[in-house]
Amino acid sequence: MKPLFFILGLFLAAPSLALAASPCENFSNKILVANRASIIEDAFKNYQDPRYKSAADNSILLCFISLSSLPLEVSKAFSLINTSSLPVYIEGLNIRADTTLTNAPLLDFGGSKPIIFSKNKLSCSSKQNTIGIKLAGESHQIQESEILNCGIGVQVEGNKMQVGPNNIIHDNGIGVKIASGLGNLIQKNSVYMNNSNNDDQYAQEEGIYIMSGTNNNVTSPIIYKKLENSAQVDNVVAQTDNDILNYPEGVTDLPADNEPPVLATFSMELVDLQGQVQIDLVRQELYPRPQIDSKPDPFQGREFFADADCVADSNLLKCQIPMTQGKKNQKALLLFHHPEFGSSTYSLRFNLNGPGLVSAAGMGPGTGVVGDPSLPPPSPEEEKSDSGSGIGASTPSGEAPATVMAGGIGATGAPGGVKSGGCGASLNANASPSSLSILLSLSLFLTLLAYRRRV
Repeated sequence: MKPLFFILGLFLAAPSLALAASPCENFSNKILVANRASIIEDAFKNYQDPRYKSAADNSILLCFISLSSLPLEVSKAFSLINTSSLPVYIEGLNIRADTTLTNAPLLDFGGSKPIIFSKNKLSCSSKQNTIGIKLAGESHQIQESEILNCGIGVQVEGNKMQVGPNNIIHDNGIGVKIASGLGNLIQKNSVYMNNSNNDDQYAQEEGIYIMSGTNNNVTSPIIYKKLENSAQVDNVVAQTDNDILNYPEGVTDLPADNEPPVLATFSMELVDLQGQVQIDLVRQELYPRPQIDSKPDPFQGREFFADADCVADSNLLKCQIPMTQGKKNQKALLLFHHPEFGSSTYSLRFNLNGPGLVSAAGMGPGTGVVGDPSLPPPSPEEEKSDSGSGIGASTPSGEAPATVMAGGIGATGAPGGVKSGGCGASLNANASPSSLSILLSLSLFLTLLAYRRRV
């Protein structure tokens, strides 16, 4: 078995991903928009002006500021093709296309050097025939921005683009569309309420649409149902909304959100084991009430939730995630990210079940149950962003301070998520009084024997 690191992004209530400090924060040559679209057009046209270079001369900074919190209505599209040798960083735009702008991207980015579009807000006037942002060329990135009410929020027509992290892409016809190219990643975003034909279905491909032939046709993993009992050997392929999580033997309930989590595991199968797995929770409360009360339920996700580590055995992956009461019975979706080919589309929707009354036994090969010492501990949960509207950061209530792994003596089952440091390093809190007495007597005997040898 070889250990692999995978990211599980569950769409749940989110904490904000920690990004580097904004390069615009201490930049002096900020651009005052002053309710004139021509200022944006001029900055894009003259982006290689020396006044926009960073102090270190290693990037171009277009740092926009506005005196109004309202979006600037624009009637024309803006284009920036980066032909310089430096990355271009764009921050602070808040624009809205008026009703006359159709059949063209509101923002059209291209070139072989990166354009980083960060901390902006963009909205269209109609979902018909409009694209919010088109990315052509190579290696551009959209992060920490809000994109809404467009026919297509983001359309990718190039290679090695990154949509994420921390974008909020909602109320478009299609949230993100990969129209052509290879190696394009869509990671750790809020993608919801995108509906192209007004049927209130909110289908998977309306959230993220990967066109055939793009991203090397990366496919989503085959996800397996939870084990029904400790004797089950063969995995069963999960169907929509099936339970997938297995728990350590003896775990019958989940801890509160402010207590150390229990590690739950699930199994899945991939054609290519390279890459990362992201799980996004479905937040039904964000959808109109009639949609929640009728079928089918929405398939699009919401906020990135957690990281998980996986172990590969042939083409089977055994992964573990931390679970508490607040995550119990949340519906979730999965995205797969290949390091070379890019992101897949969403998986089927599944349920993050609690342990129930019967828990699975210790993990054997291919079962995916936590407690196997070959599984590495999961990475700590990254901070995520959550707000019903706009771009906001909030801290989730009761982030778990430690990890509990159930199953063995010392390394597992120790109070407070403590793991033993080796033989004799810790006492098992569950040991019987008689066994403790024997251990103490043996320790005393060895001490006396050592003393007699010395004298």
